[in-house]
Amino acid sequence: MLRKKVNALIALSQMNRYNGGTHSTYISSGILKYAGGTHFEEYFNNSGKPYSGGTEYQGGLHLNNKGIMKKSCLYLFLFLFVQTISAQVTVELHDVNDIDTVALHESYPPTIEGILKQQNIAFNVKSPYILTRNKAYLPCDLPCKTKGCILRRFIALSSASIVHQDKDCEVYLRTSYKSVSGNAKVTPIPMGGTMNMIIYSEIKCDLKWQVEKMCKVAEPCEIDELKMLVTDYPAKLAKKYFNADYMLMYPIDTKQQECRDKFTRGRCVVIGKDYRYIFIYFFLTDDNAKDLDKYLAQLKGMIWFN
Repeated sequence: MLRKKVNALIALSQMNRYNGGTHSTYISSGILKYAGGTHFEEYFNNSGKPYSGGTEYQGGLHLNNKGIMKKSCLYLFLFLFVQTISAQVTVELHDVNDIDTVALHESYPPTIEGILKQQNIAFNVKSPYILTRNKAYLPCDLPCKTKGCILRRFIALSSASIVHQDKDCEVYLRTSYKSVSGNAKVTPIPMGGTMNMIIYSEIKCDLKWQVEKMCKVAEPCEIDELKMLVTDYPAKLAKKYFNADYMLMYPIDTKQQECRDKFTRGRCVVIGKDYRYIFIYFFLTDDNAKDLDKYLAQLKGMIWFN
């Protein structure tokens, strides 16, 4: 009976999860495991169909599911507490964790290796880079402790981190999920191949372009503007480095802040093929920001879109 009710609560939270363009980090309460930087694609009030890019914005309201998730976790906690007191039974925590692991990790693998394997993307970090973390950060584990730091946000949303052997370049990866974007509409691009246009909603949020308080999905006119703000690498180079259909770059405005008294510059390189994409955030210094292309070239082959 306990297992059925727990499963029902988990199913409820999955039915209403935030599924969208702007990433949110799913942190469960003390009972459920931290899934780590799980990115959910945003649903809109348009007959249950998410915005999937293309030429028309399908419109609707943005639904934020934080309240629903909190309520589900609260109900689960209260249920377990009441059951324990009233029936004088002991609920084994690992049973609940097992349920959570099965329900959540099938759709949202906890490691970067699992996330990319589901999407048929090879991932193999080698010299001169070192893989420093293969999963998302817990808030208490963030290497940057300054809450007002702009670059800290990109660490918090990342699925993995790597560092260059010179210690002056850190890289944070944020990727699509097959369970979220696998059926997304893709758009042909001039240089050949296809693109999941939701990436421009992510870019809009990163650049705070036409954003007042909350990030929303980029409308067609905003996508046209954002294209003016990014630098497109040659398609041949994208294919050579990562077997990707496209590769583009834009700077991160750090507001002249220093992250951990060291990193003052940020650059993001986006690579992708069909519905799949990876945002690669480079943390750099004033001295080596000019070497972005060198650091990018040294990632060649470590990520490969099959």
